[in-house]
Amino acid sequence: MILGLPGVGKTTIGQEVAFTLKKPWVDTDYRLEAKVKKTCFEIAVTKGMPYFLKMEKAVLEELFEEAPSVVSLGGGSFRHPDLVKQLGVVVHLTEDPEVAYERVMQRGALPSYLSAEDPKGSFLKLAKERAPAYAEVADFVVPQGPHAKEEIVQLGKQLFRNPF
Repeated sequence: MILGLPGVGKTTIGQEVAFTLKKPWVDTDYRLEAKVKKTCFEIAVTKGMPYFLKMEKAVLEELFEEAPSVVSLGGGSFRHPDLVKQLGVVVHLTEDPEVAYERVMQRGALPSYLSAEDPKGSFLKLAKERAPAYAEVADFVVPQGPHAKEEIVQLGKQLFRNPF
């Protein structure tokens, strides 16, 4: 499972790793959006964060019933550390928060977790606040960069061959 800040590349790397390992790929944000039939932004804004987190937890719980997969975890997944750890090995994909922020802003609409008055400041604060939680749940840390996919593929090969 791949965990990290928004904009670090969890979805892109996850798809590439799954393709290389010939394993199914799941993005919990996409799964959540399909389940609720709204974007994550719309869910957070219209239904509130408690509902969002409840539904995200339900999506994580559904993964226990599926074949071993490469999973790109959504932003709130770290709030369910015991559940995430039970699902499998967690790779924390890291990136300079300033770079991740720029990627997030290229997507268009301002995400609900950022302040309209100071989006960059709120993103950097979010990064700082989440760092300890990511460190707690992660089994491995892989920095984003030209070799990130290969590092995660190598971990995946070992783990799918020799599951814990």
